[in-house]
Amino acid sequence: MNVSTENINLIKDYQKQLKAELITSKDTENSENSDKTKEFSSLLTEAIDNVDTVVSKSNENVPKLITGDLDNIHSAMIDMSTSQIVLQSAVQVRNKCIEAYNDIKNMQF
Repeated sequence: MNVSTENINLIKDYQKQLKAELITSKDTENSENSDKTKEFSSLLTEAIDNVDTVVSKSNENVPKLITGDLDNIHSAMIDMSTSQIVLQSAVQVRNKCIEAYNDIKNMQF
């Protein structure tokens, strides 16, 4: 297997370019991460707003479904299932937060 020096030089050039791109991507990633840092309270508020939006969207479809005014039953059922899953997830997160709070509260110093 005869590999010419031109091919070897091309491979080395590609490796240098890849290393340079990796370094610049890591630098931009670090600066983006520092900009994206949020407080816990803002994350919690956004999550609760998301739950509220999903549940209210599902609740809007229920009267239409009962009266027969809804054209797409499939999307209404998907919205209700999504609402149920999101609400159950929020309850589980709440339970874990309360459990963590109780664990911290019961710590002995």
